[in-house]
Amino acid sequence: MSLGGDVNRTRRDAALRRDPLNLDAHLAWMTQLQPRWGGEPGQALAFAEDAFSRAPQGHRLGCVLPMAYIEEWVESERGDHLETDEIRARLREAADHSILHPSYVRRPGWQQDFNTFAMALSLADERHTVRRVFRTLDGAYTEWPWTFFAEPEKQFARHQRRA
Repeated sequence: MSLGGDVNRTRRDAALRRDPLNLDAHLAWMTQLQPRWGGEPGQALAFAEDAFSRAPQGHRLGCVLPMAYIEEWVESERGDHLETDEIRARLREAADHSILHPSYVRRPGWQQDFNTFAMALSLADERHTVRRVFRTLDGAYTEWPWTFFAEPEKQFARHQRRA
C-alpha cells in the first residue's frame, strides 16, 4: 500500500485482467480506498458496491461488500454505525447472492467467506440471516476478519451465541 497510487492501480489492473472476479484483488483495492490509506470517505464502499453488482450468483466476490461495511465500521467513531435497515438489507441481499446461494462452491477456506458475513451481519445487528451463517459455520472460527476486535475469538463466540 505504500508503493503509491500509480503502482497500486497498475497492480490492480493487471490482477483484474487475469481474473476480473478475483476477490483478493478487489479486497486489496477496497482497503487501499479507505480514508486511513488515502482514500475518500465512501469511496471504498462505492467500489465494493460496483464489484458486487458484477458478481455472478454464488460467487465469493460477494464477500467484498460485507468487508467494505466492516471497514466502514472500523473507520467510524460509532459502534452502532452499521445498525441501519438499509445496511442490514444490503448484507442480507449480498449473503443470499453469494455464500447462501445454491451455486456457491465451498472451496478450501470457505469458512473465511462465512466469517466475513457473520461479522458484518453481527455488527449490523441483523437477526435472521446471521443465524443461517453461524449455523453453517458450526463453530468454524477464522481469525480474519475478527482480528479487528481486541479478543477476536471471544467476540466470534459472543456473536455466535447472540445469533
